[in-house]
Amino acid sequence: LTGAAVTLDTPGGPKVVPAELVPGPSVGFAYEAKLAGLEPGTNYTVHVQDRAFAFRTPPATPAAFTFAALGDMGVEAPAPASVKAIQDAGADLVLISGDISYAGGDPTVWKQWFALVEPSAATIPWMTALGNHEADVEGAQEPILSTNVVDPTEQAFYKQRFGLPGNELWYSFDWAGAHFVALDTFSGAIRLAESLDVRLAAEEILIALERTRIVRLPG
Repeated sequence: LTGAAVTLDTPGGPKVVPAELVPGPSVGFAYEAKLAGLEPGTNYTVHVQDRAFAFRTPPATPAAFTFAALGDMGVEAPAPASVKAIQDAGADLVLISGDISYAGGDPTVWKQWFALVEPSAATIPWMTALGNHEADVEGAQEPILSTNVVDPTEQAFYKQRFGLPGNELWYSFDWAGAHFVALDTFSGAIRLAESLDVRLAAEEILIALERTRIVRLPG
C-alpha cells in the first residue's frame, strides 16, 4: 500500500504520520506508524482509515496508576474474559510475560489473538516479553526449554507484530514513575543465568533503584 499513513489528532491540530511496511511472515501486510513527540498526560486520537482510537499518555511525574499482568493467554477461554476484566478494571497498562497467542507457527492464530485484544490494546499499551511459545514452534524435534535455540520463523512472527522499545526482545520503559524491565531468556542461545541478560538486568535494576518502584516482566 503506497502512501500508507494514520492521522493523529493533537492539541495543535491533526498530524499525518507515515506508516511503514514491516516485513515478516504475517497473513496479509503489517504496517507500523510511530507516534513521536507526544506530550505527557495528554489525550490523543489516532485515525486508521475510517476507524478512530483514543488514548492518553502517562504523566511525566510519579502518579498512581493501574496495570494488569498476565501470561499464557492464548485465544481460547478464558482469554476473552481476561480482556473484559482488564477493561472493567480500568487498567492504564498491560504486561504480558510470554506465551501470548499459542500460535504454534500458525499466523492465523496471531490474527485471531489481535482481534481478541483490540478493544483494549487499541487504547492502552500492551507490553510483551518473549515466551517459549514465541521462540519455538509446536512439533519441533527438540523443545525450546531443552535446547534454548530460537526458531527464526516464530520469532519473526513476534517481532513483526509488536512495536516495542530497543531491539524488541529485551527492553525497559518508564510509566508514571515506575521502571519496567522485560528480559529475554531465549534469544542468542543464552539463558538468564548467563552473561547478556544478567548484565542488562543489573544495569536496569541500578537505574530502577534510583526511582520509585520496579516491576520485573520475565521472559
